[in-house]
Amino acid sequence: KECRVMLRSGEEMESDLVLVTVPLGVLKAESIAFSPPLPASKRAAIERLGFGLLNKVVLCFEERFWPAEASYLAHAGKSKGLFFMFVDLTEALGHRPTLVALLPAAQAHRLEAVSDDAIIAQAMAVLAATVHPHTPP
Repeated sequence: KECRVMLRSGEEMESDLVLVTVPLGVLKAESIAFSPPLPASKRAAIERLGFGLLNKVVLCFEERFWPAEASYLAHAGKSKGLFFMFVDLTEALGHRPTLVALLPAAQAHRLEAVSDDAIIAQAMAVLAATVHPHTPP
């Protein structure tokens, strides 16, 4: 056996192979000690990777008004990240026209203090600009 895992309880387990699947935050916090240490390239990749808040706003419609072939609608506007992408879930939800708008960290934090109606209005304004000349209801 070439691999040995030592648990917090003090118990040891041996095997030919160990597959470690943990959240990125656990790796960044170095909560797991690897011996030998992970290669420098792997440690550098862990440091470069990011994660954080990503809020979603689900928008359901009576009928589809965006191109049927579009799985994603991307938007690059003046407010960086504000509803930067709409994901089409129509097929996954039994053909009910549905888009999920994505809000990354800074925008998501800012909108936490805003009413749901205001958030929906902002999402709809961005969506209208994104799918022009088609017009959302």
